[in-house]
Amino acid sequence: MPDHRCVPLMTQTASAMASLALNSEADAELLVQLGVIDFLLKLLHESIRPCATYDEKVWRTGCGTASTTTLWALCTVKATVGDVTSAGAIAPMIMLCRTSEDESVLKLTTAAITDMCDVDKHRVMVYEGG
Repeated sequence: MPDHRCVPLMTQTASAMASLALNSEADAELLVQLGVIDFLLKLLHESIRPCATYDEKVWRTGCGTASTTTLWALCTVKATVGDVTSAGAIAPMIMLCRTSEDESVLKLTTAAITDMCDVDKHRVMVYEGG
């Protein structure tokens, strides 16, 4: 993870990407083509990792919220939900559900996982834990 001073910029960028994905299927597909899912999964993994100091907790929560929001937005688009699941997002999202103490992150993660379950193949992947 980069220096924690970059986190506000990364979370704002992730939020902007979420709004792009929600507003246009073409934009969602473009974001996936540009490799945004890898960036979001890195943010998600950082939010799950145990904090070494108390200072890390605040920015890690922001990373979890931002990455989950954008992944959820990509899951709501039928054309990109398969890309999210095939990139391996299910397992870290389930882990985030198990470990999160933040209600908003838990709601967003649950919504994203629920949207993944709209397709039979993805539902099986969720049941198998990723």
